[in-house]
Amino acid sequence: VFSKPSLIHNLEVLEGSAMGLGLISIEEEVDGVVRRVPLIGKIDGVVKPTLAIEMLRVAFQGNSILTVV
Repeated sequence: VFSKPSLIHNLEVLEGSAMGLGLISIEEEVDGVVRRVPLIGKIDGVVKPTLAIEMLRVAFQGNSILTVV
């Protein structure tokens, strides 16, 4: 779980027509390779899904994600 104080939103027209919204935040290793992608993040104390888990939710036509932290 990563934590950030705020986020930058997409354009309103994109967010309004999207089937899901997910956070994007990656950190590369010393050699420049990304080996891990978080599944959830906290924005201003609120737990939100990342793009990776939100794509799975949409693909499997899920209504929600149960998160235990």
